[in-house]
Amino acid sequence: GMNGNPSYYSINRWKDFDVLEPKDFTLTDHQVTIVQLIADSKTNVEIAAELNLSVDTIKTHRKKMLKKTGKSTMYELVSDCYMKGIIS
Repeated sequence: GMNGNPSYYSINRWKDFDVLEPKDFTLTDHQVTIVQLIADSKTNVEIAAELNLSVDTIKTHRKKMLKKTGKSTMYELVSDCYMKGIIS
């Protein structure tokens, strides 16, 4: 990112190992924002309004993030991001 932070975040793709590998998938700042809003119990409609995007775009982001991370549920993705300090 612009302020010296990475513009992407690495998360462990494999459920059984809590180890970050350099070749792991990454989430963009934009995706991290969406995960944070999901963690804050926002609905797709609320997230879309807040980010000035369509609800369909938010749904697409959610699907892509699950596919990219190999997680089967948003709960899994959110809790993984939380445990790794990517969201609060």
